[in-house]
Amino acid sequence: MLRRSSSGFLADAGLLVHVFDAWEATNEEWVPDDQRPEIAASLIFGEQRAAMGHHQIPLYPGKNGGTAGLIFRPGITKLLCGKAVDSVGTCHVYGGWCKASRLHMPWTEGQDKLCAWRTKDFGLSLQRLTQYQARYHHLDEMYNEIIVSASWWKQHNPDAIEAIFGDRRAHARFLAAFAHRGVSAATHPYVELDRGNWVSPIR
Repeated sequence: MLRRSSSGFLADAGLLVHVFDAWEATNEEWVPDDQRPEIAASLIFGEQRAAMGHHQIPLYPGKNGGTAGLIFRPGITKLLCGKAVDSVGTCHVYGGWCKASRLHMPWTEGQDKLCAWRTKDFGLSLQRLTQYQARYHHLDEMYNEIIVSASWWKQHNPDAIEAIFGDRRAHARFLAAFAHRGVSAATHPYVELDRGNWVSPIR
């Protein structure tokens, strides 16, 4: 269930996805906008299911209600920091780096949005948000943010992308753009994301 393996590495914990949010190049959704040095993604992982109860997988409600975007390929995408919920897609805000001591403080959306979690502390960040979700069970909008390097993503296309979901036209344009690199529906498939299906959300 939403776990590639039990290796203990973040890349194997679930699916790292970017929901199309208009911060991509026009008609090139697989390329981040030139104005964005950082861009937001979210990790979908199995432990969220118990926290969310019967609610759907929490994701940014971008294009088509959060059901159109791309899946990053593990081990290639450069991760910069972790954030809580909608944090403007950047590590550089007013709160500096989050500290482990925050785990013992009450959750406050304002304060938790301000600081950024170092990559080595992603586990603490996800634990904190998941515990908060478990307490209230109604927070479909409380998705995690994993901030990735936009320039690294761009430089490592198409390898950084594993699949495109929910937008067939974007997928067709992607295949056409990288056909000369041997990209095809077999190497980079089109899939659908069902936010209501915790067992097999990708089909």
